[in-house]
Amino acid sequence: MLRRALAGLVACSFVITVLAVSSAPHLAGAASPGSAAGGRSAGSADVAVTGDSPALENEPSVAVNPADPSHLVVGAQHQDGPCSYYRSADGGATWSPPIVAPLPPGGALCYDISVRASPDGRYFYLSYLSLHGSPLVDDVAVLRVRGDFSSTDGPFVGIHQRKAIIDKDWLDVHEVDPGQAQEVYLTATYFTPRGKCSMLFARSADYGRRWSKAASLATYPACTFEVPGRLGARPIGGFGPNVLVCWYDTGTDGWGPGGGGGGAFNIACRSSADDGATFGPLFLAVANETNELPRQSCPQAKYQRIWPAMFPSMSIAPDGSAHITYTTDPTPGVADGECGDVRYVRSPGPPYDAWTAPVTIAAGPMAQTFPAVVATAGIGGSCDVHVAYLDGRKSSSTQPNLFYDVYRVESSDCGQTWSAPVRVTDTSSISQTDFIGDYIDITAAAAGKVQVVWTDRRDETGVGQTESDIYTDHWPS
Repeated sequence: MLRRALAGLVACSFVITVLAVSSAPHLAGAASPGSAAGGRSAGSADVAVTGDSPALENEPSVAVNPADPSHLVVGAQHQDGPCSYYRSADGGATWSPPIVAPLPPGGALCYDISVRASPDGRYFYLSYLSLHGSPLVDDVAVLRVRGDFSSTDGPFVGIHQRKAIIDKDWLDVHEVDPGQAQEVYLTATYFTPRGKCSMLFARSADYGRRWSKAASLATYPACTFEVPGRLGARPIGGFGPNVLVCWYDTGTDGWGPGGGGGGAFNIACRSSADDGATFGPLFLAVANETNELPRQSCPQAKYQRIWPAMFPSMSIAPDGSAHITYTTDPTPGVADGECGDVRYVRSPGPPYDAWTAPVTIAAGPMAQTFPAVVATAGIGGSCDVHVAYLDGRKSSSTQPNLFYDVYRVESSDCGQTWSAPVRVTDTSSISQTDFIGDYIDITAAAAGKVQVVWTDRRDETGVGQTESDIYTDHWPS
């Protein structure tokens, strides 16, 4: 999220960006290593969702209507204040002009947008932070868009807090169970004035119109907005009333040292068997994972913020299994060009308290970050797992991670074995000195078509240039 101008870890990025424009180097002649240098990407051609906009668009999210896969919605935040969404009625080949996501009364700025579709195709949901003009009043807003784009309603307030800060909201549904179509879930992190943070959870049983009072699934001491330590909670529904919520937890050693990476962390979770009315005890899907990511991308913290790539991305497969991806640093610190590998764990099903040991599914001499996972139906009742992520491998060894691409890996046996990486993007993007967003996103239609969205900078030539666009691609072609 890009927030208020706080002189800390998650300071308001539109303020930081002004500094980056004036101080970061412009690499004249730094041409992007496109398809001619890297070979043709697998799948269809990249499609610009936003076009070549002069704005700073990032943190895209995508959903497909499961009842009509020709209808898709992409949401994105803008560093100058609003969030917008874009509609496609031809399977993602073309996209509408931006439609501004309205804010609730008192809202002034919008950040951290996520998009999902109800499993019966009735609605698209957009959740986003609505920051009030008055200090320390935040809402998580939810907008509903009809699955055929015929109408919108809302925004409804899913979570509301005063005298504190809310960050990193996320919305999800029971994608695998149309019988749970009316259930919708929200999570966010609540930073209290007393230096604590809580993982908040709210639920709706009427397609996102009315929401329960937000409940705290965990509260941690010594957790501030500047150095959170626990953040990035995401909910997801499985079959029947089963719900899983997981988040990044720095553990007992703290994040560091000094934001430079190193140290261990956990992926903490709680699960519910009654649509989120009550939750079982906290458990760890990943325990004592090493190493935590540095604040900025290596080498020497030159490029965009990457530490939120430790947050979990989750999916429930049609066989009921749960899948999580996240990023670790195999070589602590930022001295070299290797500051991120993609890791993966799997649970066979509810109550989701048993997980496989973590395995590395994407690695290399550069940084692999911001994985997004989706699981689809496989052959013989198994599942296919698709993971897209950002990869700096097309950069030269003398300028590691100067460029990034979207790559993907796949498993056709529900996460037991994995393919070699496949390039998705047709043209590389140049990195940025500050921020390209805290996530990319991925979704899939019942027919097996997988759609990914990301922040794209292919038309920029310098790391100090801040403009960015939203692109999408899909496979199979």
